[in-house]
Amino acid sequence: PLVFVGTTVSSSAELVAKSRDPSVNAITIDSVEPLQLSEPIVLSGAREMLLTCARPRCGLVRSFSDTEARLVTVTGGGNVTFERLRFSNKRETPELVEILHAYGGAVLVDEGSTARFDECEFADLVTEGSDNGAAVRVAAASAVAFASTTFTACKANEGGAVHLDARSAATFAGCSFANCSSNKHGGAVYLDGGAHANFHGCDFLGNAATEVDTALIGNTGGGAVYVRGPERGRDPTSATFHDCVLRDNLASKGGGVMVDSNSPRRELVATTFRNVTFERNLATGWDGGDAAVRSGDYAGGGAHLDGGEHTFVDVRLKDGQALIGAGLYLINAAVDLTEVTLEGNAAAAEGGGLYALYATRLHVAGCAFAGNNASSGAAMHFVDIYGDAPNATCVRVEDTEVANNTAAGTFARGAGVLIEQGYSRLLDKEDKKARVALVRTAFRDNEVVVESQQSAS
Repeated sequence: PLVFVGTTVSSSAELVAKSRDPSVNAITIDSVEPLQLSEPIVLSGAREMLLTCARPRCGLVRSFSDTEARLVTVTGGGNVTFERLRFSNKRETPELVEILHAYGGAVLVDEGSTARFDECEFADLVTEGSDNGAAVRVAAASAVAFASTTFTACKANEGGAVHLDARSAATFAGCSFANCSSNKHGGAVYLDGGAHANFHGCDFLGNAATEVDTALIGNTGGGAVYVRGPERGRDPTSATFHDCVLRDNLASKGGGVMVDSNSPRRELVATTFRNVTFERNLATGWDGGDAAVRSGDYAGGGAHLDGGEHTFVDVRLKDGQALIGAGLYLINAAVDLTEVTLEGNAAAAEGGGLYALYATRLHVAGCAFAGNNASSGAAMHFVDIYGDAPNATCVRVEDTEVANNTAAGTFARGAGVLIEQGYSRLLDKEDKKARVALVRTAFRDNEVVVESQQSAS
C-alpha cells in the first residue's frame, strides 16, 4: 500500500520547496488566508501526491508575473489528488479586492498524467488571450476525476472552467458550474474531438458562451457544455449526462448544450441524457435553445449533425428560447427521445418544441409537447426529411401527446406538427424523400392564430 510521507506548510515558499522534495508525497496547507504564489508549483514524475487544506479558506492565489504558467502543473505521468483546496485569481487585502487576469488558469494536467479533485473550489479564475480552461485544462491522454467540486465565475477563451483536450477523459460527480463563461464555445466545459466526459448529479447554472469578438456574433456554441467531434481518423467523442440540471445558460447556438459532430460518420460522436432538466436556456443567435447538436460549416445552431447518435431518456426541456428550435434543434441527427417533455418553449420563428432539418433518424416515444409557442411548427417542425431509400420512415412519433401549443403570427401555421419540403440542398435527393409516421399520437387544444383570427391546428 502507498505510504504518504506528509508535511504541513503555512507559506508559499514552503509549499514550493516541499513540492520539489521527492521524499514528500503529502502536503497539507495550514494557513488562515490563501497562499499567494510568486512562482507556480510543478508536481512532476510518476509518483502519487496528496495536496490538501487544513482550513476552509486555505488555497492558492496567483501573484506571479509569468504570463504563461499555471498555478499548479501535474506532469511526467504524475498522479495527484487535491482535497478541499480553493483556487482563485482573487487577491484580497484590506484596501483592495482584485481579480487577477493572466494566461494559464489554475491547473494543467499534462499529457499522460492523472489528477483527482475532491471537495475543491475554483472561483474567480480569469485567463486572457487564447488560453482555454481557466480552472483545469486536461491534456491529451490524461484523466481527471472531480467530486463535489464547484466552479464559479471562471472565464477563458474556450471552456470557461474546464477544457478537455483530444483523447482526454473526465468524470464529474456532484459538481456545480455557476456563472462561468467563454469567449467562444463552452461557457463551462469544452470537449475537444476524441474526449470523453461523464457528468453525474451536476448543475450548470447561468453559464454563457459570449460574443466578445464581433466576428463571432451568432457563432458561439454551448452556453454550458460544448462537445466537438473528432478530426478525420481520430478517436470518437462521447458525453453522458445523468441526473443533471442545466438552467439559465446562454449562447448563440445551444444555450444549454451544443454538439458539433464535425464528421458525416454517426458513430464518431455519441451523447446520452438521462433524467436531465433543461430550463430557461437561451439561444441568442439563429437556433438551438436548450440542447443543440451541429456539425460541418452550416450556419445553423442547435443541432447541426452530419452524423452522431444521441439518446434522451426521462428528460425535461422547459421554457427555452430561440429564434428556431427553442427546445431542441436537430440537423442530420440520429436521435432517440423517450419519455421526454418539451414544455413552455418559445421560438420567435420555427419549431417551438422541436425543429428537425435533414433528419435521417428520429424516434419520439412516450413524449409530451405542451404549451410551446412559435410562428410555425409550435410543437414540432420537420423540414426536408430524407432517407437512404425512397419512402423510408425516418421520423416516427408514437404514444405521444401534443397539447396546448400555439402558432401565432402573420404567417402562422402548424400548431401541432408542420412538415415541409423545399430547401435547395435536397435537389439531388428527390428520390429519397422519407416518411414521417405519427402513431397513437394525440392532438388536443392546439391553436393557430393568424392576425387575430383563430383556427384549429
